Amino acid sequence: MTNRKFFVGGNWKMNGNKQSIDGIADFLKTGPLDPNTEVVVSPPACYLGYTRQKVDPKIGVAAQNCYKVSSGAFTGDISLSNFCHRVLTLCTAFQTIAGDSLSVNLC
Repeated sequence: MTNRKFFVGGNWKMNGNKQSIDGIADFLKTGPLDPNTEVVVSPPACYLGYTRQKVDPKIGVAAQNCYKVSSGAFTGDISLSNFCHRVLTLCTAFQTIAGDSLSVNLC
């Protein structure tokens, strides 16, 4: 028997605003979360901090993307070291559009 938790994640892509984040955070507070389920939400980067403040600490907040190096002159990119815990990897839509490979996504 494995000790892995069931995982439920929501990737918001480029959708959402503070009002919708408030609504989702409030909704997630309405019922108990199963302790054997890991819940993670992934808002646009500009709302990561706001989302972390609004959702229950038991809910994970993940970035949607990161760049492969820790610093540099890469306008608009965010390095893995700028994030605290989680970044989505292997987003096939972005891989197709941007031509990312597995090695880039796994940083």
